[in-house]
Amino acid sequence: MIDTTRLDDNNTEEFDVKDLTSAGVTTALKISVWTANKIDRSATSEVLSSSQARSRDAGQFRKNLMSGSRPRKDIQDYAALCRNRHTYLTAPWNDEGTRFLSTSLFFDHQEQMGGRETVFWQMVDRFIAQYPNLVELAKQNLGKLFDPADYPTAAEVRTKFNWVCTYDPVARNHWAVEFVEEVKADLSQQYEARCVNKVATIAREPWNRLHKLLTETSEKLNDDIGPEKKRYHETLITNAQELCPMLTALNLTKDPKLEEARRSLEQSIGAADIEQIKESPTYREDVKEKVDTILQSFEW
Repeated sequence: MIDTTRLDDNNTEEFDVKDLTSAGVTTALKISVWTANKIDRSATSEVLSSSQARSRDAGQFRKNLMSGSRPRKDIQDYAALCRNRHTYLTAPWNDEGTRFLSTSLFFDHQEQMGGRETVFWQMVDRFIAQYPNLVELAKQNLGKLFDPADYPTAAEVRTKFNWVCTYDPVARNHWAVEFVEEVKADLSQQYEARCVNKVATIAREPWNRLHKLLTETSEKLNDDIGPEKKRYHETLITNAQELCPMLTALNLTKDPKLEEARRSLEQSIGAADIEQIKESPTYREDVKEKVDTILQSFEW
């Protein structure tokens, strides 16, 4: 595991928290998908009774209202992919789901999320159009568990889906309310301390991602691990290539050591040939040595 206390080298003390307002924005992505499940109390009672469970809270039987079909699950899976992409393009900001988005990635993020939102609603529209037929299919699959009262109308189901992506400026340390100066000074100091912690968290993020990729790559290239023949995919290279510009975008404090590590990544696994990795044990070993050298060159 990476040592998340290693902040001395991240230039966080040199970074003026006032620069946060121009370094990026905060963003939140909230996607809602109809769960299409419902607790069946009758079935729950039967299961508890047949299992001789002594307590009524021993378990619950939850039925899938869209049993036997994929469209709703496909939307759910796609929403998860979109959330993952949103997370990849941003850095942690608070525990409520808000993320920090670097100015250099703003338009890329806006374009990607906008395109994904369009696809999301297209999938929802197709699902709603198929909904009556999917209910009939569920009726066949659920048997005696089917209850028409469980099913909302198509219009009601559509309201269960939602997509909201917001962007907000990073608030300045300015208190317009009428407080005595001592209170204002105390609040400003608290706010600045929180911002310093946020900067430190953002500064750790690219190091965490880099360490994760390097350790996973080193393990994949280790011919001594695993008895079975390994498969090497193009993503071994493309993941590293995609991470390189992300390390630059997330290098909020302009950490020279992070930039050095980024260049090393770019020149090692980022420049490797996947076909040679597949075919040549010697080439694999050479690439692994370069990856391990990066891991050994920095304090994690």
